[in-house]
Amino acid sequence: MATIKLRISNGNIFVWNANDAAVLREDWRIVGTLVGCLPRCPQGKREKRRKIIEEKKSAGVEVDPSEIDEEVEVDVDRIPIPPIPEKSSLVQLFTENPFNKEDVNTSNNWTFPHTEEERLRYDVFRDLWEQGYYLTSGSKFGGDFLVYPGDPSRFHSFYIAICMKHKQELSALDLVSMGRLGSNVRKTVVMCSKDDEGKLCYTSLQWTGIS
Repeated sequence: MATIKLRISNGNIFVWNANDAAVLREDWRIVGTLVGCLPRCPQGKREKRRKIIEEKKSAGVEVDPSEIDEEVEVDVDRIPIPPIPEKSSLVQLFTENPFNKEDVNTSNNWTFPHTEEERLRYDVFRDLWEQGYYLTSGSKFGGDFLVYPGDPSRFHSFYIAICMKHKQELSALDLVSMGRLGSNVRKTVVMCSKDDEGKLCYTSLQWTGIS
């Protein structure tokens, strides 16, 4: 099996090879988050409008002359480029050298899980992953993980996993807040903890009305 290259930067793991990312997702159910920005396509809207005009013409529909773009030849080399202020400029930082073929072992720089909180999150992730679930970050839903029954591109998440200490005190307001959170997004909130013997415990919260 081919080795997948992982890059460590500021405590985060990056996978820069698209084939490696596909293997992680399809074979190992590891789903990451896309970083960076998409390439711009300034001709996209214009091309779409041109196709619509052609469809109108082929269907015998009269086309307003104002809708038709005139082809104008522009010498881009003669277009003056105004100075860019420092606050509006972007700097591209290369995090991987495509010409460096040497494999560098940086495993000593990876200390996760280091804290008690990180160990709990790791154990919860591993346990749910071994049960066949897909997991992604749950920060936008107020949790640690979103838990999916299949690939997130095809399924909605079923659970919001929140990691906490086993004997952590929760107020009634905390329980109501978590219960309403899950109800509003149609997911079940699962509180994840480890007891004194190190066994993982899962407690689900479901909102119900009082009649």
